[in-house]
Amino acid sequence: MAAVRRKPFAPVAAPGAPIRMRPRPILRFALLLLALLPVAMAADVPAETTARDPIEGVWLGTIAAPQGTVADIGFEFFRTKHGTLIFKLNFPDMFTYAVPFMIPVEVNGGGSYSITPAFAIKLRLDGARLTGTFGPGQLPLTLKRGGQFPPKPAPPRHPAGPAPLWKFALGAGTWAPPVVVDDTIYLGTSAAGSMPCMRPTAPQFGHGRARTASTAVPSSPPTPSISSTPEPTSSR
Repeated sequence: MAAVRRKPFAPVAAPGAPIRMRPRPILRFALLLLALLPVAMAADVPAETTARDPIEGVWLGTIAAPQGTVADIGFEFFRTKHGTLIFKLNFPDMFTYAVPFMIPVEVNGGGSYSITPAFAIKLRLDGARLTGTFGPGQLPLTLKRGGQFPPKPAPPRHPAGPAPLWKFALGAGTWAPPVVVDDTIYLGTSAAGSMPCMRPTAPQFGHGRARTASTAVPSSPPTPSISSTPEPTSSR
């Protein structure tokens, strides 16, 4: 039997290509999972003790995205001390590792289950196989009984970044991209009626003309209506 090569779950843009973000059902759940993490520590609703349900235990498998990529996913169904059937979710691609969600699993009968609040999961039990859909996008799930969740990986270690060539206190927050005119950089901030501008000391910022000043020097902006530089209060 030929080996099946799985594609990466998230597409990677070519170097230098612009990245265009499209809403994808699988990415929406990244934010949803983060929002639901506090729910994992909430108290469950008391319920009468019932017999063990066939779905209880660990299930491992995959979830498929609309673009054809797949990712590993796992569930562990168990009962709380009050008898409520809930679950843990292990979804490494969404940085979720064996997180218990105190959301009841609905037993519909005939091997049918659903997790309606937030997740919109529908499941069908057939012996040692569990299939269904995940979320409003109905992403297909295929799971098998047994196994263990893989351990949570250690956080990656990245080398320290280079030291800054120069610094300048803007005095206010900024969300604007810088504008370079000749050898001067202009940067809009949240301070109304003013715009900081600076001449960096590094030669590459001066179009080949090296600067000898030891710090960034404020200068008058080219627009007459903008007449002052705010008093520096913080660095950014």
